[in-house]
Amino acid sequence: MPDLNGIENSVSISGMNKQFFIESKTWGLAGNHEEIKLVSAENCDTITFYTDQIFYEVKGTDTLAIHTNSSSFSEKPSKFCETIFLEIHELTSYDDIEKMEKTFKERGLERFTSNDGK
Repeated sequence: MPDLNGIENSVSISGMNKQFFIESKTWGLAGNHEEIKLVSAENCDTITFYTDQIFYEVKGTDTLAIHTNSSSFSEKPSKFCETIFLEIHELTSYDDIEKMEKTFKERGLERFTSNDGK
């Protein structure tokens, strides 16, 4: 029987001017409801992406670049907690996502998935 309460993962992002976490939750009878959230340690902001994975890169102390499925958000956020700038790069097709899955390390990106937190 699947866990209907969900599976949660989290990773802390440090080295930026605000500490925050990337968290995920997967739930549902078939485990097909997924979300990944940026959550500040100070509770000043939360941004939700409705997807099973994101690719990201910390750029200095004030910018976070995120590569994600274009359908994973309704409005493209540009800031997080008013001090962290977000660069959202949309992956618009299956081919874009598949290519990113194969080359993210070469591009200097990290991957966070709802399945394993890595």
